[in-house]
Amino acid sequence: MQNNFENIIGITIIRNESEIINDTLNRMSKFCRGIVVVNDSSIDDTKKICENHHSVIAVVDNVIWSEERIKEQGRLRNLALKKAKEYDPDWLFYFDADERPEIDLKLLETTKFDAIALRLFDFYITPMDVSMDYRSRTKLGPEYRDILMFFRNEKSIFFNKSNREPILPKSFIKIKAGYVKHYGKAISVKEWEETCDYYDKHMRKQYGDKWAKRKGKAIHTKSDFGLPLIEWEEKDEKGVSLNLIEKRYNKIKKNR
Repeated sequence: MQNNFENIIGITIIRNESEIINDTLNRMSKFCRGIVVVNDSSIDDTKKICENHHSVIAVVDNVIWSEERIKEQGRLRNLALKKAKEYDPDWLFYFDADERPEIDLKLLETTKFDAIALRLFDFYITPMDVSMDYRSRTKLGPEYRDILMFFRNEKSIFFNKSNREPILPKSFIKIKAGYVKHYGKAISVKEWEETCDYYDKHMRKQYGDKWAKRKGKAIHTKSDFGLPLIEWEEKDEKGVSLNLIEKRYNKIKKNR
């Protein structure tokens, strides 16, 4: 089956992202012919910015905030997916507001596949760049996660309640290609503190007290996992799977 990369719809779920969402949409408009946004009860200018952006073809407004965040995330992702399918795309590209994918889809036109996992790296605020715009930060952790973000549109695709990756048909051919610059930990000290509060309050069952312990620690000299920070150009040489790190940690913890 020939890959048609001109018919891609992006989907995203966002809440209170007015500081970065315009830049996000500008970036993603390079990959998508249109973007579907689910606005998750934002109380800032997020909705207005999205409605006025040239790449946004639909804004679905979730006006009722629910404290059941894990369950709600799955519902909202499927809501975005359902809306995006109305535009009959060949492909779907799921992304978060703090992510900047880097992938040349044209290079993959001769490869047979149905879904792509992109390699995501976390950027950090350091003592040297704490006062700079997040896009100027150069330090990232060597830990990476391979996340399914780009996939062919099929009727049987859906999201479960706790995982951002879609449930895909077993017949799908999955490949790994491209990268993601993840700025969730690097936007600003203020954003870091608000993120710690959010996860501590609403996602403690999923993340334990991990984010509560990170409060007041926005500025980094090492990654959250204790490894030296690296430059973007070093990601292939020095990158290490976060799954591997977590397995080693759990093994050490078990043997104590």
